[in-house]
Amino acid sequence: MKTAILGAMAAILIASPAHAAGVQDFTLHNNLNAAITHVYVSESDNPKWENDVLGKDVLENGDSWDIKFTGYGDAVCKFDIKIKTQDDAEWIVEGVNLCEMQDIKFSMEGGKVVFEKN
Repeated sequence: MKTAILGAMAAILIASPAHAAGVQDFTLHNNLNAAITHVYVSESDNPKWENDVLGKDVLENGDSWDIKFTGYGDAVCKFDIKIKTQDDAEWIVEGVNLCEMQDIKFSMEGGKVVFEKN
């Protein structure tokens, strides 16, 4: 009986639209009033940062950047995002659910970086 219930639950999770291919991909919109020079995205449980997803590019204020993911299972949703700006400021936004947010705007509020669905 327990096996049948677990199997049914697994089938529901696999069929769920929230767990479609490329679920962690997102578009980052820069509304910080400063150019972003580095963006690091790492699974929230990982104490180390992954590579800079901008590479040699700079994301100017008002611009956006499509960020594509590989190497994560569809059920991995919580990520931390570290942003460095042209004036060497560094900001960390924790616990972003990339399974639910594919279009994210970063802006300044009260002296810190905040994010919202764009």
